[in-house]
Amino acid sequence: MKPKNKLLASLILLSFFVAPALGVSVSYSAGDGGRSVSSSTSYNLDDSASLQEDTMLLDSELYQTRQAGGSGTNSIKQQVSGNGYKIDNIMDSTGSFGISTSTAASSDGAGLSQQVAGSGDLSTGLYASTGLGFSSQEAGVSDGSLATSQGVAAAGGVYTSQRTDLAGETGSIGSSSLSKENSMVVTGGFSGQGDLKADLSSLSAGRAAMIGDASFVGVPVLDSGNLQAVASGDIAMSVDGLYAEPEGDLGTFEINAINVEKDQVNPASTVMQLPTYTSDGGRKEAYLLAGWRWNTKNPRIKFYVKNDANLRNKGLNPTSVAAAIGRAANTWDAATSQNLFSDTGVTVSSSVGTDTRDGYNVAAWKYLSSAPSALAYSRTWYTLNKQGTPYYSALESDLSFNTRYGWSTSGSNYDVESVALHELGHTIGLGDLYGKSKFTNDKRQVMHYYTGIKRTLGNGDKNGAWILYG
Repeated sequence: MKPKNKLLASLILLSFFVAPALGVSVSYSAGDGGRSVSSSTSYNLDDSASLQEDTMLLDSELYQTRQAGGSGTNSIKQQVSGNGYKIDNIMDSTGSFGISTSTAASSDGAGLSQQVAGSGDLSTGLYASTGLGFSSQEAGVSDGSLATSQGVAAAGGVYTSQRTDLAGETGSIGSSSLSKENSMVVTGGFSGQGDLKADLSSLSAGRAAMIGDASFVGVPVLDSGNLQAVASGDIAMSVDGLYAEPEGDLGTFEINAINVEKDQVNPASTVMQLPTYTSDGGRKEAYLLAGWRWNTKNPRIKFYVKNDANLRNKGLNPTSVAAAIGRAANTWDAATSQNLFSDTGVTVSSSVGTDTRDGYNVAAWKYLSSAPSALAYSRTWYTLNKQGTPYYSALESDLSFNTRYGWSTSGSNYDVESVALHELGHTIGLGDLYGKSKFTNDKRQVMHYYTGIKRTLGNGDKNGAWILYG
């Protein structure tokens, strides 16, 4: 047994630091070579910032609390490690911020929780690894506000969580869980004045797993049911949508959830041909590939229109809607050498589901009570089996149109065919161009902003579709 006075000395080993400072690093360690724990933190703070940190060491244990805040440009980077685990905690801010962190660590494991809030440009992330795997949580905003509660526990396995609410010009979230059996990753973001809410938890302990939910501008894009379906194999899901910004412009949001089984082999090959361009079609380089396509040659994707009160209450005729979506599908068909969409056209049905994975590709009108600014979005499910191509294999795609807006098949209000043409671009594997600086002037492309009736493809749209399908 250690002498009592030595034990008392370890109990009162307390660090207290208050400073508006620049480039400060503080490190602590406890224990011996066999059982030890350490914490190292670097602070790059401007003269507006304040910091208070309290640390107590006891044998191979460490307890730490921290409060910091300020404005200007600031960053805090902390690493806690012991026998077989490591935790990294990173915050970067340009603008106002406040952070409160609590850490309890021993040689065998650690737990860390924190609250971060601020405005301007702010990002924060927790990353943890042990012998069984890796887990992380990230959140960031540009020209906006962010409030998040994050936590991590590392002891054999790893558990991380975040509850985030942010709004601004752009925003993003990330959550990952990697194990020896599989890897799950969720990434999402928006571009344009909007907002994002997420409540996500990741676990890596033998097998990677996730639960939680997320929404963009009130649109529920992710829930635990989606994550359970993704986790069932080499499966992925993508949701892409449009929303109206307060100033009248359109913004974009997307979220991707992916599960990779570790025995998956992804061979790749190259497909490259060129379509016929037009003089008024804009730049042929203006396209983005989303990463998936329908890998069956001539897939003949069959679409349905949900005939329900939501559609009819917008003054829409189901048959006319089906014809408009069918014309949009045929426009993409004509851009490739393959038969992408069904030759039997779009079927009107009252029995198909809405925005759910049920084996049917459905276009439906939904009242998005919590998402008044969302115009439309697509949800595409795909498997991570590439079938000898560079692209993941699409399984199902659903389109959702917001009943808060006026819609028409004759060109007034928001044009069904034009919006469907854009959303079906996601269905076949193309990404959004808006919000990307190098495509700012490429609004001729269907995969850019909605600028009114746009029922023909630009050169970039054609090029992207041809690269995917030939």
